[in-house]
Amino acid sequence: MRVFHEKFGYGEIIDIDGNKVDLPPARIMLVVHNLDVPNMIGGVTSTLGGAGINISDIHVGRSPAGEAALMAIATDGPVPGEIVDRINEIDGVSSARSIDLGA
Repeated sequence: MRVFHEKFGYGEIIDIDGNKVDLPPARIMLVVHNLDVPNMIGGVTSTLGGAGINISDIHVGRSPAGEAALMAIATDGPVPGEIVDRINEIDGVSSARSIDLGA
């Protein structure tokens, strides 16, 4: 993960695992690598919503070749391991992991 510092004193995440993104860091983030096909965002966000997890911010990026994509999702609270496991089971998701930047 690369962070670019602005002159106003805050940083933005500009790269996650080689995927270009532009998002403010959040304490709790879910990072999902997936195929760049329809309904990936819907499947992941529906799983989070069904578990009562509120999304505070979401950004998507593509691999340079465009065949793979990445979602960086900030949530209001931790994403339990069983929810991360469910997301990892979605057809087209290659990996999902929850990150706590405050830990």
